[in-house]
Order: sequence, then C-alpha cells, then structure tokens
Amino acid sequence: MDSIFSCSSDHWGTSSPWASFTVIVLIGLVTVFMVSYTISKVNKRGFCSSFKLHPEEGLSKQGMFWIAIFLPISMFLTTGAFAWWGCEFSLSSPGYINFFIISKLPLGLLALAFPLGLMVTRIHGTEQTASQINKVNIQLDNAKRLEKIRLAEKSDSENKLYIERHVEKSLHAIEKIKLIINEEINGIFLLIKRNIEKHDSEAKVELDLNLPKQHITGLLNDHFSNLFELENINTIVVEIINVAKLLQAASSLRDDLVRNLSSNKVIGNHLLDEHLWLINAIWLEFSKSSDVVDTLACHILEFTRKETNDGVKHHNLTTDQITELHCYKSKYEDWQSDSGRTFFGFSV
Repeated sequence: MDSIFSCSSDHWGTSSPWASFTVIVLIGLVTVFMVSYTISKVNKRGFCSSFKLHPEEGLSKQGMFWIAIFLPISMFLTTGAFAWWGCEFSLSSPGYINFFIISKLPLGLLALAFPLGLMVTRIHGTEQTASQINKVNIQLDNAKRLEKIRLAEKSDSENKLYIERHVEKSLHAIEKIKLIINEEINGIFLLIKRNIEKHDSEAKVELDLNLPKQHITGLLNDHFSNLFELENINTIVVEIINVAKLLQAASSLRDDLVRNLSSNKVIGNHLLDEHLWLINAIWLEFSKSSDVVDTLACHILEFTRKETNDGVKHHNLTTDQITELHCYKSKYEDWQSDSGRTFFGFSV
C-alpha cells in the first residue's frame, strides 16, 4: 500500500513557508491582473473599473465576478502543481484516494469559487435592486415635482383669471358710477341754467359736460354770485354732495384695485402696468366731473363763511352738508397730488 500512495517530489517545491506564500500571492496577483485587463478590454472600460460593480450591466460584464471565479481556479492549479509533481496519473480507486489525500488544499481553494461567485452575485443583485429603487424614487420625486409645478401653474392661472374677472367687475362698477355722475352733473347744470335764466332773462347759460373744462368752470365762476338767490339752491347742494360721494366711491374702488394688484405676487410687472394704465385711463374720465364738483364746493364753502352785518347767515345749509363738502375738497386735493393716478408706464 505504501508504494501505491507515494509520489516522488524530491526535486520540486520548497519547504520555506515565506517562499510558498510569496509564490501563491504572485500567482494570485497575476490572475487578478489578467482577468481585470481582459474584462476592461472586452467592456471597453478603464482597468480600475473592473474592481467595481456596475448595477446597470449584467453579471457577465462584472470584473469582480470573473475574479471570484478564476482566482480560486488559479490557486487550485498553482498549489496542485506542487502537490502533484512526481505523481503518476492513474484512473483507479487507489489513484483517486491518493489524489484526494494530496489535493486537500488545492480542492479547498477551488471550492471557494462557488461561495465567492455567489457572494458577488448577491451583492450585484442587491446593488441592482438599490439602483432600481433609487430610480423609482427619483421618478416619483420628479413626478411629484411636476405635479407641484402643474398645480402651481394651474393655481397661478386660476388666480390670474380671478384677478382679471375682479378687475373687469370693478372697472364695470366704476363705469356705471361714471354714467350716474354724468347724469347727475347734467341734471345740476340744467337746474343751474334754468334758475339763472329765470333770475336773469337776458343771461344765456350753456352748461354741458361735453364742453371744455375751462368753459364750464368759467361760467360757474361768473354766475355763482347769484346762485344762493335761486329757489332750489338746497336741491342743487344736495345733488352736488351726492355726486361728491359717488366720486369718492369711484376713487375708493380705484385705490382698492391698485392696492390689491400691487400686493399680488401672481401677476407680473407687465400685467400690473397694463392694469394700471387701464384703471388710470378710466379715472381720467372723472377729471372734468371732479373739477366741476370742486369748483362748486369751493364757492359754496366760501359763501357759507360770509355773514351779513347783522349776524344773519346767507345760507341754511346743515352742518353735515358742510362737512361733506369739506371732506370732498380734502379728497380732491389728495387726488391732485397723487402722481400714481397719472401713471401710464412712461418715466418723466
């Protein structure tokens, strides 16, 4: 039996552990280099990329997988070469027994190919799963971001539509006020004209809002000295106060529009300017009416301050009526000093 299980290896191998370790390490490094170099050339990537796992590619293109397979095979062949040198090849039961006895280390190293390959496979699969989860999360984040953008755009569009409708309704209300004011002022003009002509049959008074503003105010200034001697002066004063209140209401609508538009972040500067041009253009149509009412209010307030020498007042206006006229005159002065009411997008 001893002759059957013996191998002649007197002239091969080394008894130094350091020399044996060095040989094995060198063979391992050469194997890793050759596998990495081959994989990098096949996949057309850099040499160092072979030592990294690429989740976006299949397992057959992973350098680490082939290293895990070929490194144990290389170690098996290297250590086996030292163990098998001098042995005779024999396909027999004693030969198999002898082979397993002297090949325990090489076979053990070869057996590492399966767990190492499996480990790389699992790690690669884990990274692929993580990569897919990351892609799905990115897609979900992008979808959420796009949805937020869509909702924001929809909200902005709805807000702009709401603003446009609000501006349209407010301007429509101002237009209605303007028509009422024009009717009221023409009615006042008619009363003044009839009473002046009744008081002075030779006087020919022509008052109409379509006439130039200077002509209207000039006629009022010329004939206002006799105004308080007219029969229905109280009715005229009441109508003037009503028009003054309507003008202040139109001004409040205009100011609310400008304030809301200026503080709203949805509309841009260009759209804001367009609204301001339109609002101020409509407000300028009140210019003649506001000047006429101011002229009448100034004369009435001046007249109320005059008294006869015996202490009898020239008027029978109430305190509330006088207060209303003072209030309108103060508002009128504010309008005249407000440069924003003449803004049309041009820098002076």
